[in-house]
Amino acid sequence: MKYRLVLKFLFVAAVLFAAGFSASFLAGVGKTGSPKKSLDARSALFSLFGGYRGFIADFAWLKAYMAWEKSDLSKCLSNIELAVSLDPENITFWNLGAGIIAYDTPHWIFDSRRTTPMLQKVVRERQGRLALEFLDRGLKAVPQSRRLKLDKALIYEKVFNDKLAALECYKAACDAGAPIYVVRDYARALEDCGRDAEALELLKKRADSFDKSHPSYDFYLEHMNYLKNKLKSEKNMLAL
Repeated sequence: MKYRLVLKFLFVAAVLFAAGFSASFLAGVGKTGSPKKSLDARSALFSLFGGYRGFIADFAWLKAYMAWEKSDLSKCLSNIELAVSLDPENITFWNLGAGIIAYDTPHWIFDSRRTTPMLQKVVRERQGRLALEFLDRGLKAVPQSRRLKLDKALIYEKVFNDKLAALECYKAACDAGAPIYVVRDYARALEDCGRDAEALELLKKRADSFDKSHPSYDFYLEHMNYLKNKLKSEKNMLAL
């Protein structure tokens, strides 16, 4: 029994060591090596640790989080890249990674140099574009992910104030099985683009598909009533 426990301990220790070595090595190659060397190194280790790719991906993500706590942009992003390369179907990696790129990294860049409002805007938009490209890669890996489509919508809204682009993302996320909050988000995006009648029609069309005991259902009805009253007031104003 003791012999088996020792073997198990040594095996776990070896996997942990391999995970740490692989994460450090691949992240380093991704930063300093040529694209071909980086690809060759990753392919070789991915093949070697094929059965443990998810484990190593989690380890890489842990290292990314530790670098995030220190606002270490280079180490954080290189380990995020490694994590999504190892486990591309992990939506959490894409979701949190995009948020770090779009919302956190600009502040790390600002903290390291003198800035002006114009420079800050340029940096925010550059990082926002990088986050959108990152999410597009994630959607190629997990095209059914509603979460990543919503992440894109939020970046278009918060970083670029691009209501039309955000609307398209909300529309893509609002499929037949979309939960109540996504339908309301899509309706709000329609309102933001001046399409109140379409927003009301959407809410009315989907209302019967939701559980009336849902905690958000009353807010859903309030949203519908608000739009009805708003459109009625606009119609009355036009009739004057």
